[in-house]
Amino acid sequence: MNTRVELTIIAAEKALKELIAEGKKISQYAIEKKAGLGNGALNYKHDSYVTFKTKIDTLKLNTETSSSIDLELKKKLLNESKLKDKYRIEKQKYKLRCLELEANNRELLYALFKTQKYLDFLEVKGLADSNVLNFDLNRFMSKKNT
Repeated sequence: MNTRVELTIIAAEKALKELIAEGKKISQYAIEKKAGLGNGALNYKHDSYVTFKTKIDTLKLNTETSSSIDLELKKKLLNESKLKDKYRIEKQKYKLRCLELEANNRELLYALFKTQKYLDFLEVKGLADSNVLNFDLNRFMSKKNT
């Protein structure tokens, strides 16, 4: 038959497994509360209690280490998220700038086209000679597309 100490250890181990499964914080107080034991029930100077408390301490250290690793990973993730947002905004800014430049380019091409048409008109009327610079829009567009 199990002694009272063994029953207490069994109940505490069961409570410890439940706390780990639930992902809750591991402490002597939480284990005693979950096992239905009195506060400080594991503080007696019995070898089984001392061994069990050592087990609790090592588990606490492991979870604290993993939580510090989690904090580092969260910081890294937050930093990556900030960088992603920064570059997303930068990308949008450059997209708008590219559209602006394209619009300016089209305006200049249209002004050149109108100027060419006006020069053709002047040439037909005999008011300008044919030595004026001639710009071939089709040749320019084919170079731009390649």
